[in-house]
Amino acid sequence: MGNLSEEINSSFTPKPQRILKDWIQSYVDWVTPRVRVPPQYTAWCACFAIASALERRVKIPRKYLGGFDCDAFLFIMLIGDPGIGKGVSMKQVQHLLDRVPLNIGENVFTKERLFQQLMEFPRSAVYLILGEFSEVLQKNKNEVFELLLRLYDGDKRLMEGTRARGRETVNNPSLNFIAGTTSPWIVENITNGIIGGGLPSRICWVYADPDEAGELKIFYHKDTIIEDFTTLEDNLAHDLNIIASMEGDMKITSGAAYNKTDPDLASYGDEDACAWFEHWCRSNKIPHLEDANMQNFFARKRTHLHKLAMIRSISLRDDLVISISDYQFAINAIERTEKKVHKVLGKMGKNIYMEDTARMYAYVIEHGPVEDAELRRVFESSADPRRLNDLILGMEVAQRIMTIPKGGKKFWVSKEAFDLITLTSVRESTGHESPRHHE
Repeated sequence: MGNLSEEINSSFTPKPQRILKDWIQSYVDWVTPRVRVPPQYTAWCACFAIASALERRVKIPRKYLGGFDCDAFLFIMLIGDPGIGKGVSMKQVQHLLDRVPLNIGENVFTKERLFQQLMEFPRSAVYLILGEFSEVLQKNKNEVFELLLRLYDGDKRLMEGTRARGRETVNNPSLNFIAGTTSPWIVENITNGIIGGGLPSRICWVYADPDEAGELKIFYHKDTIIEDFTTLEDNLAHDLNIIASMEGDMKITSGAAYNKTDPDLASYGDEDACAWFEHWCRSNKIPHLEDANMQNFFARKRTHLHKLAMIRSISLRDDLVISISDYQFAINAIERTEKKVHKVLGKMGKNIYMEDTARMYAYVIEHGPVEDAELRRVFESSADPRRLNDLILGMEVAQRIMTIPKGGKKFWVSKEAFDLITLTSVRESTGHESPRHHE
């Protein structure tokens, strides 16, 4: 017996233990001193790393949510001006994910190619780090967006029929993606058709103003200790590999009577995250907004909160339990993005030339009367000549700017200036004193 016991013990490999107390905070500590990026980009990249590691192995089951399971995967879009740090932020998270046996997809694709990647990879799981989102879609943009929508909603089975290959099926697909782009690209490419499909409300839009990247440094080596950051990076990779091995259904603390009957919840005493979150939702009802994009975003908010609460729990613990503090973390993260999400969603589906016509109007106000040829020359980069002509004539139809002849040429003035000129001309022609003469 002694020899058998020793043989069993010698062959037993203990389960790896996590090193870090809070994976998300440790990731922030690893990135912040070394790169100049907005802090919200760094925090969301940390959440993306955990979501990518979990794939579809961990979820909030439908016993809590009724009609659907809630998986952890995230669609994240970093929004900001060129050079603000979108690409640098994503390179940091890519560096860590490269140290975990996960499936990274191609960053330029069609709908068909994305479907094939899901079929080819183990576990039908893919994560995408897309850099500038404007560069990744080869064609059939609307079809790609439709597939992304189905993947976010957690379809258990995707089926695609082709003439060459017949019916192809992907079971339990999992997709996480993070990308970066600018506000002008959103205005030009997120059309009303895409908005109507609901994809924008499923994306976490993380906007940063130009001044949020922090102070620019030229060199960093004097402010950091390489050995410390190398150790922290190794620990992050170690724990992320453990996270990638986790699987099971999340549990949500539900009060003393329920918790004490479940060994996984017993240590939480009488904490009731279900009751707390329900009270919060009823006290923070979805507002009624005229902007349909913002309305849809708020309608999807609770799903984002469940996902982030799950991710935060796993950042701290291995017990697959969501507590009140996890929901509080999620609410804080989402509401921080809400403060600026109107800068993104508020522009979707709008007239993409709105800013150009506003600039033209301001130019006429400041420099008018403006010769027609001058106005077209100054704004020739706004649109092709035919479209530019339509924009100028459209402003005239809307009576924002008006034409006056002068020396055989056409000049543009604002409607207010035109009315004043007309009134002055009438008074002078009738013998009445003009306002200018009166002054």
